Amino acid sequence: MRNGLVQLPLKYVEPIFPPEVEGRSRSEELANTRFSPMHIGFLPNTEVKTEVFTREMIINFVEAFLVDHYGLPEQHPVVLEVLETINV
Repeated sequence: MRNGLVQLPLKYVEPIFPPEVEGRSRSEELANTRFSPMHIGFLPNTEVKTEVFTREMIINFVEAFLVDHYGLPEQHPVVLEVLETINV
């Protein structure tokens, strides 16, 4: 924990999408997407005394970013690679 931040035990990356080009398909955009290593964590809620972070909880957290927020397909190779690195 650093500055109260709980770092999750995985190797996380975030997508860096190419500049938008009219007429480019989503699959072309995904093929040109690069990924940057990042740390991922959260500030715990002191009112909720979560002591153990299960694999399921971390999977949900990762999917909320990569799938829901960034729009990557659930079966995208990078999503699957990140999920494989969860060390719980």
